[in-house]
Amino acid sequence: MGDLCNRIFELILAFERYDTSTAIMDDLDAVVHDELGIHVTGFMVLPYNLQKAIERPSDYFTPHKSLPIDWLEEWTQVTRRAPDIAVCHAMSQPLVFTDTELSQKLNPVGEARAAIDLKFRFGARERIICPVSGKWIFGYWSKHPVTLTDTQKHVLQLGAETCCHMYYRLVGDPQSEELRLTMRERTILSLASLGKDAGEIAEYLDISPETVRAHTAHCRQKLGSHTIAGAVGAAMRNRLIP
Repeated sequence: MGDLCNRIFELILAFERYDTSTAIMDDLDAVVHDELGIHVTGFMVLPYNLQKAIERPSDYFTPHKSLPIDWLEEWTQVTRRAPDIAVCHAMSQPLVFTDTELSQKLNPVGEARAAIDLKFRFGARERIICPVSGKWIFGYWSKHPVTLTDTQKHVLQLGAETCCHMYYRLVGDPQSEELRLTMRERTILSLASLGKDAGEIAEYLDISPETVRAHTAHCRQKLGSHTIAGAVGAAMRNRLIP
Protein backbone atom coordinates (compact mmCIF):
# COMPACT_ATOMS: atom_id res chain seq x y z
CA MET A 1 0.00 0.00 0.00
CA GLY A 2 2.88 2.32 0.79
CA ASP A 3 4.33 1.90 -2.69
CA LEU A 4 0.96 2.77 -4.27
CA CYS A 5 0.69 5.96 -2.22
CA ASN A 6 4.29 6.99 -2.91
CA ARG A 7 4.02 6.39 -6.65
CA ILE A 8 0.73 8.27 -6.96
CA PHE A 9 2.19 11.19 -5.02
CA GLU A 10 5.25 11.16 -7.29
CA LEU A 11 2.93 11.34 -10.28
CA ILE A 12 1.05 14.26 -8.72
CA LEU A 13 4.27 16.12 -7.94
CA ALA A 14 5.41 15.63 -11.54
CA PHE A 15 2.14 17.10 -12.83
CA GLU A 16 3.79 20.08 -14.53
CA ARG A 17 5.98 17.97 -16.79
CA TYR A 18 3.01 16.39 -18.58
CA ASP A 19 1.70 18.00 -21.75
CA THR A 20 -1.26 15.71 -22.50
CA SER A 21 -3.94 13.98 -20.45
CA THR A 22 -3.12 10.77 -22.35
CA ALA A 23 0.46 10.79 -21.08
CA ILE A 24 -0.53 11.12 -17.46
CA MET A 25 -3.19 8.40 -17.89
CA ASP A 26 -0.50 6.10 -19.29
CA ASP A 27 1.69 6.61 -16.24
CA LEU A 28 -1.25 6.24 -13.85
CA ASP A 29 -2.21 3.01 -15.61
CA ALA A 30 1.30 1.66 -15.12
CA VAL A 31 1.22 2.48 -11.41
CA VAL A 32 -2.19 1.00 -10.61
CA HIS A 33 -1.50 -2.08 -12.72
CA ASP A 34 1.79 -2.75 -10.93
CA GLU A 35 0.36 -2.14 -7.46
CA LEU A 36 -3.27 -3.34 -7.70
CA GLY A 37 -3.51 -5.26 -10.96
CA ILE A 38 -6.09 -2.85 -12.37
CA HIS A 39 -6.19 -0.57 -15.41
CA VAL A 40 -7.34 2.93 -16.25
CA THR A 41 -10.65 3.04 -18.15
CA GLY A 42 -10.62 6.73 -19.04
CA PHE A 43 -12.69 9.75 -18.06
CA MET A 44 -15.99 11.32 -18.95
CA VAL A 45 -16.69 15.06 -19.07
CA LEU A 46 -20.10 15.93 -17.64
CA PRO A 47 -22.09 18.56 -19.57
CA TYR A 48 -24.38 21.06 -17.84
CA ASN A 49 -27.29 19.13 -19.28
CA LEU A 50 -26.72 15.85 -17.44
CA GLN A 51 -29.48 14.15 -19.42
CA LYS A 52 -27.16 14.25 -22.43
CA ALA A 53 -24.52 12.32 -20.49
CA ILE A 54 -27.12 9.78 -19.36
CA GLU A 55 -28.50 9.23 -22.86
CA ARG A 56 -25.21 9.29 -24.82
CA PRO A 57 -22.31 8.89 -22.36
CA SER A 58 -19.82 7.77 -24.99
CA ASP A 59 -20.10 11.21 -26.65
CA TYR A 60 -18.36 12.67 -23.59
CA PHE A 61 -15.93 9.81 -22.86
CA THR A 62 -12.17 9.76 -23.44
CA PRO A 63 -10.98 6.13 -23.23
CA HIS A 64 -7.55 4.90 -22.23
CA LYS A 65 -5.76 2.56 -24.62
CA SER A 66 -5.98 -0.32 -22.10
CA LEU A 67 -9.75 -0.47 -22.60
CA PRO A 68 -10.70 -3.06 -25.25
CA ILE A 69 -12.06 -1.12 -28.22
CA ASP A 70 -14.89 -3.63 -28.74
CA TRP A 71 -16.00 -3.06 -25.15
CA LEU A 72 -16.22 0.69 -25.77
CA GLU A 73 -18.22 0.18 -28.96
CA GLU A 74 -20.68 -2.18 -27.31
CA TRP A 75 -20.99 0.07 -24.24
CA THR A 76 -21.94 2.88 -26.61
CA GLN A 77 -24.77 0.78 -28.04
CA VAL A 78 -25.93 -0.53 -24.66
CA THR A 79 -26.10 2.91 -23.07
CA ARG A 80 -28.21 4.23 -25.94
CA ARG A 81 -30.84 1.64 -25.02
CA ALA A 82 -30.65 2.04 -21.25
CA PRO A 83 -28.58 4.36 -19.01
CA ASP A 84 -25.42 3.09 -17.34
CA ILE A 85 -26.58 3.04 -13.73
CA ALA A 86 -23.00 3.61 -12.55
CA VAL A 87 -22.84 6.89 -14.50
CA CYS A 88 -26.17 7.99 -13.01
CA HIS A 89 -24.99 7.12 -9.49
CA ALA A 90 -21.69 8.95 -9.94
CA MET A 91 -23.59 12.11 -10.86
CA SER A 92 -25.48 12.06 -7.58
CA GLN A 93 -22.71 11.55 -5.01
CA PRO A 94 -18.94 12.19 -4.64
CA LEU A 95 -17.57 8.87 -3.33
CA VAL A 96 -15.55 6.19 -5.13
CA PHE A 97 -17.48 2.94 -5.64
CA THR A 98 -17.30 -0.34 -7.55
CA ASP A 99 -19.89 -2.06 -9.71
CA THR A 100 -20.15 -4.76 -7.06
CA GLU A 101 -20.87 -2.25 -4.29
CA LEU A 102 -23.43 -0.48 -6.48
CA SER A 103 -25.18 -3.76 -7.30
CA GLN A 104 -25.37 -4.68 -3.63
CA LYS A 105 -26.79 -1.26 -2.79
CA LEU A 106 -29.34 -0.83 -5.59
CA ASN A 107 -29.91 -4.41 -6.79
CA PRO A 108 -30.52 -3.43 -10.44
CA VAL A 109 -32.24 -5.95 -12.71
CA GLY A 110 -32.91 -6.37 -16.42
CA GLU A 111 -31.81 -3.54 -18.70
CA ALA A 112 -30.58 -1.59 -15.68
CA ARG A 113 -27.79 -4.17 -15.33
CA ALA A 114 -26.80 -4.22 -19.00
CA ALA A 115 -23.87 -1.77 -18.80
CA ILE A 116 -22.64 -3.33 -15.55
CA ASP A 117 -22.71 -6.88 -16.88
CA LEU A 118 -21.18 -5.98 -20.24
CA LYS A 119 -17.68 -6.06 -18.74
CA PHE A 120 -17.86 -9.84 -18.27
CA ARG A 121 -17.92 -10.36 -22.04
CA PHE A 122 -14.47 -8.75 -22.25
CA GLY A 123 -12.77 -10.59 -19.43
CA ALA A 124 -13.26 -7.85 -16.84
CA ARG A 125 -14.63 -8.52 -13.36
CA GLU A 126 -14.88 -5.06 -11.85
CA ARG A 127 -15.23 -1.35 -12.63
CA ILE A 128 -14.14 1.32 -10.15
CA ILE A 129 -15.87 4.67 -10.56
CA CYS A 130 -14.46 7.98 -9.27
CA PRO A 131 -16.65 11.11 -9.43
CA VAL A 132 -14.42 14.21 -9.69
CA SER A 133 -15.53 17.72 -8.70
CA GLY A 134 -18.99 17.30 -10.19
CA LYS A 135 -17.49 17.76 -13.66
CA TRP A 136 -15.88 14.43 -14.53
CA ILE A 137 -16.29 10.71 -13.96
CA PHE A 138 -13.01 8.78 -13.99
CA GLY A 139 -12.83 4.99 -14.15
CA TYR A 140 -10.61 2.00 -13.58
CA TRP A 141 -11.26 -1.63 -14.55
CA SER A 142 -9.93 -4.98 -13.44
CA LYS A 143 -9.69 -8.52 -14.82
CA HIS A 144 -10.18 -9.93 -11.34
CA PRO A 145 -12.51 -9.23 -8.40
CA VAL A 146 -11.34 -6.25 -6.36
CA THR A 147 -11.94 -5.34 -2.74
CA LEU A 148 -10.56 -1.89 -1.95
CA THR A 149 -9.85 -0.32 1.41
CA ASP A 150 -10.95 3.25 2.04
CA THR A 151 -7.31 4.33 1.81
CA GLN A 152 -6.86 2.65 -1.56
CA LYS A 153 -10.02 4.35 -2.82
CA HIS A 154 -8.70 7.69 -1.64
CA VAL A 155 -5.39 7.20 -3.44
CA LEU A 156 -7.16 6.11 -6.65
CA GLN A 157 -9.32 9.23 -6.34
CA LEU A 158 -6.18 11.38 -6.15
CA GLY A 159 -4.90 9.79 -9.34
CA ALA A 160 -8.24 10.37 -11.04
CA GLU A 161 -8.32 14.02 -9.97
CA THR A 162 -4.80 14.58 -11.26
CA CYS A 163 -5.70 13.26 -14.74
CA CYS A 164 -8.89 15.32 -14.89
CA HIS A 165 -7.14 18.46 -13.74
CA MET A 166 -4.56 17.94 -16.49
CA TYR A 167 -7.44 17.97 -18.96
CA TYR A 168 -8.71 21.16 -17.30
CA ARG A 169 -5.28 22.79 -17.60
CA LEU A 170 -5.02 21.95 -21.30
CA VAL A 171 -8.60 22.44 -22.44
CA GLY A 172 -10.21 24.64 -19.79
CA ASP A 173 -13.44 24.17 -17.87
CA PRO A 174 -15.28 21.33 -19.67
CA GLN A 175 -18.61 22.97 -18.95
CA SER A 176 -17.88 26.66 -19.43
CA GLU A 177 -18.19 26.82 -23.21
CA GLU A 178 -20.96 24.29 -23.65
CA LEU A 179 -23.73 26.39 -22.14
CA ARG A 180 -23.77 29.86 -20.66
CA LEU A 181 -26.46 31.51 -18.58
CA THR A 182 -26.97 35.20 -19.25
CA MET A 183 -26.77 37.63 -16.36
CA ARG A 184 -30.56 38.06 -16.50
CA GLU A 185 -31.06 34.28 -16.38
CA ARG A 186 -28.74 34.01 -13.37
CA THR A 187 -30.60 36.80 -11.62
CA ILE A 188 -33.96 35.15 -12.21
CA LEU A 189 -32.68 31.78 -10.95
CA SER A 190 -31.18 33.47 -7.89
CA LEU A 191 -34.53 35.10 -7.10
CA ALA A 192 -36.34 31.81 -7.72
CA SER A 193 -33.96 30.11 -5.27
CA LEU A 194 -35.28 32.55 -2.64
CA GLY A 195 -38.81 31.31 -3.22
CA LYS A 196 -40.06 34.14 -5.40
CA ASP A 197 -42.61 33.28 -8.09
CA ALA A 198 -42.79 34.66 -11.64
CA GLY A 199 -44.99 37.60 -10.64
CA GLU A 200 -42.72 38.66 -7.79
CA ILE A 201 -39.61 38.32 -9.95
CA ALA A 202 -41.27 40.37 -12.71
CA GLU A 203 -42.15 43.13 -10.27
CA TYR A 204 -38.66 43.16 -8.76
CA LEU A 205 -36.96 43.36 -12.19
CA ASP A 206 -39.62 45.62 -13.75
CA ILE A 207 -40.36 43.20 -16.58
CA SER A 208 -43.46 41.21 -17.53
CA PRO A 209 -44.27 37.79 -16.04
CA GLU A 210 -44.23 36.43 -19.60
CA THR A 211 -40.62 37.58 -19.98
CA VAL A 212 -39.73 35.88 -16.70
CA ARG A 213 -41.35 32.66 -17.88
CA ALA A 214 -39.46 32.85 -21.18
CA HIS A 215 -36.17 33.23 -19.34
CA THR A 216 -36.93 30.34 -16.99
CA ALA A 217 -37.83 28.17 -19.99
CA HIS A 218 -34.40 28.92 -21.47
CA CYS A 219 -32.77 28.06 -18.14
CA ARG A 220 -34.61 24.75 -17.92
CA GLN A 221 -33.58 23.86 -21.46
CA LYS A 222 -29.92 24.77 -20.91
CA LEU A 223 -29.68 22.93 -17.60
CA GLY A 224 -31.70 19.90 -18.69
CA SER A 225 -34.45 20.36 -16.09
CA HIS A 226 -38.21 19.97 -16.41
CA THR A 227 -39.00 22.35 -13.56
CA ILE A 228 -37.70 25.67 -12.31
CA ALA A 229 -36.76 23.98 -9.02
CA GLY A 230 -34.64 21.51 -10.96
CA ALA A 231 -32.97 24.33 -12.88
CA VAL A 232 -32.21 26.17 -9.63
CA GLY A 233 -30.68 23.00 -8.17
CA ALA A 234 -28.53 22.41 -11.27
CA ALA A 235 -27.36 26.03 -11.26
CA MET A 236 -26.41 25.81 -7.59
CA ARG A 237 -24.54 22.52 -8.06
CA ASN A 238 -22.51 24.08 -10.85
CA ARG A 239 -21.95 27.29 -8.84
CA LEU A 240 -23.72 29.42 -11.40
CA ILE A 241 -25.71 31.10 -8.65
CA PRO A 242 -25.01 31.47 -4.89
